[in-house]
Amino acid sequence: MLFQLAIGDAYGAGFEYASKDFVAQHNNLERYISHPKHRQLPGTYTDDTQMALAIAELLIEKSPWTKEVIAQKFVDVFKRDPRKGYSQRFYWFLREVKDGSEFLARIDPRSTKSGAAMRAPPLGLLKSEAEVLAKAEFQARLTHDTPEGVASAQAAALTAHYFAYGLGPAEKLGRYLSNQVPYRYAWHKPWRGKVGPSGLEAVHAAVYVLSRESTLAGVLRETVNLTGDVDTVASIALAAASTTRDFLRDIPEALATALEHSTFGANHLQKVDRALSQLLPLRAQSSGEITRPFYREVIADKLRVVENIEHGQRIISECPFCDAEDFSIGAGFYKCFSCGKVGNAITFLVEVMKMPQDQAMDFYKKYM
Repeated sequence: MLFQLAIGDAYGAGFEYASKDFVAQHNNLERYISHPKHRQLPGTYTDDTQMALAIAELLIEKSPWTKEVIAQKFVDVFKRDPRKGYSQRFYWFLREVKDGSEFLARIDPRSTKSGAAMRAPPLGLLKSEAEVLAKAEFQARLTHDTPEGVASAQAAALTAHYFAYGLGPAEKLGRYLSNQVPYRYAWHKPWRGKVGPSGLEAVHAAVYVLSRESTLAGVLRETVNLTGDVDTVASIALAAASTTRDFLRDIPEALATALEHSTFGANHLQKVDRALSQLLPLRAQSSGEITRPFYREVIADKLRVVENIEHGQRIISECPFCDAEDFSIGAGFYKCFSCGKVGNAITFLVEVMKMPQDQAMDFYKKYM
């Protein structure tokens, strides 16, 4: 997650608010680009990754979720590795404050910009939607204590959660967020135009691209094509897409290998990613896929099989939703070609067997 987030951040940083002509000329995913105005070494990540790394480390350390602890972590990750990319005002603020207490005493939290959203994706790996929403809101209020700032953080975290836990197909992500995020916002509507600095815009644009693309390279290319605050959009989108096998993992090798190798660069991010995957109850990479044991022990006796294809590699059965003999199970997922229902092991437990989501996730763990 963090490794891909950083690639999106570092690649997008070369195009942040650049002209359409510049983006059209250079957005080919062949290499990291020097920004036409900013002085940032190509392949280095910015505040998006550094703040997400702070949240990830708090989760791994199982730190108390208090204002003081979170603020101290924000200060610590900046002080150990000061870097550009923050707004000028926040950059100098972090340089000046000595610790988390001073951070809280001096911060003006009335922002609607994207800072709380850009650091929220690791929270999506938490088990329950309620905890994702609560922790995303809590950390947002330290710096973005506005309805828009909180909502954008919650939506960014839930976007990662949606894919990590296989809650549905990409095209239904927007509807999911419109139903789950308390703040009323039409996440499911198409995004139009340049992405501005607000958190709502950044997440909305990320959701739009995720609902239309099926590869990590496509997600990265199309987020940058939007123009505007594209490093944040790319960070949020790639972080979420990297948690599922629904997106082809085709990030160009040139970008993966050229990401910075500083003390807190690529190797450190991958180390943190490994810790996250071990810490959390359902590994992001499993994506709730229908394994053979799960099919044999859970699904087989619930369906009337019509046809086995390629020695059971794909099963055609009667659909439990519409009764049409057009329900296909293969490659870890199911799809009905009549009613359009798509899902995985977890959605089968929830929608067909009527199991509460938390119980379904616990039940599925033995089939991972």
